[in-house]
Amino acid sequence: MIYLFLIWFITDAFYLLFRKQGWTAINYKQEVIVQGFGLNLFIHYLLFLGMMFTVYTLGLAPTAAVNITLPATLVLFSMMLFCLTLLGWIDDRWGDQKVKGFRGHFGRLIRDRHVTTGLAKAVFGLVVALMVSWQLSSSWAEFILFSMAMALSMHIFNLLDVRPGRALKSYWVFSAAVVPFLSIGTALFLVIPVFFSTLMLFRYDRRQLAMLGDTGSMALGGTFGFQLIAHAPLFMVAVLVFFFLGLTIAAERISLTTWIEQHGWLAKWDRWGLVDKS
Repeated sequence: MIYLFLIWFITDAFYLLFRKQGWTAINYKQEVIVQGFGLNLFIHYLLFLGMMFTVYTLGLAPTAAVNITLPATLVLFSMMLFCLTLLGWIDDRWGDQKVKGFRGHFGRLIRDRHVTTGLAKAVFGLVVALMVSWQLSSSWAEFILFSMAMALSMHIFNLLDVRPGRALKSYWVFSAAVVPFLSIGTALFLVIPVFFSTLMLFRYDRRQLAMLGDTGSMALGGTFGFQLIAHAPLFMVAVLVFFFLGLTIAAERISLTTWIEQHGWLAKWDRWGLVDKS
C-alpha cells in the first residue's frame, strides 16, 4: 500500500515536471502532450528495489515473506530495464520523430550516411537482448530463440505505442499468458510491481495526457520478453516469436491501426478504457 501511494504521488509529480520542462511531442491528433512518460516504469521499479532492500535489511519483512526466495535474475532484469529505458529516453528526447520503421532508419543511413537515434536504439537494444538471452539460455538453440524473442518483443511494443493505452493493454494480455509459469518470487518482486506501475501510467495514457514513448515501449517490451524467456515453456516462446515476426513483417506493409479498426472486437478492445478529451 505504501508503494502504491508513493508511485501515485511520483507519477503526478513527474507529469508536472515533464510539462514544466517542455518534454512534449505531437500525438496522432496533432495535440501537444507529454512525451517519454514511460520513464516512470524505471523510476517506480527503482523505488521498489529501494523499499525492498530497506525492509529486508531492517528485518521488517513478515516471516512468510522472508521465506520466499528472491529470483536470481533480479539483478539482470534491473540492469536490462535501466539500459532499455536509457536507450528509449535518448530517442524520445533527441530523435527524429519523422523517421519511422526499419526502412526509414536504414534508408537514412544508406542515403545520407546518418545514424539516427532510432537505429542506434535498435542496434544497442539488440546487444542488450543478446546479453540477457546469453545469461538465461542453456544451449545455442535456446540462445538464438531467446534473442529473437527479446528483440522482437521490444520492437512489437514500439509498434504498438502509436495509440493511447494500446501498448499497456497489450502488455497485460501477453503477461497473463506467462503468469501461470512464474515462480512466487518472480511474481512478487518483478511482475506485480511492474503491473502496478503500468496501472499508474494508464491513468495518463487513457486520457491522452501523456505517451509512453520509446522510453516506455522499450521497457515494456524488454520486461515482457524477459518474463517470457525466463519462465515460459520453449513451445510458448517459439509460438510468440513467430507471432511477433508475422506482426513485424505485416507492419512494414500495412497500418496496424487501420487493420485493428477493420475488426470490430479488436477496435472495441483498442478503445476500452480511453477518455476522449474533446
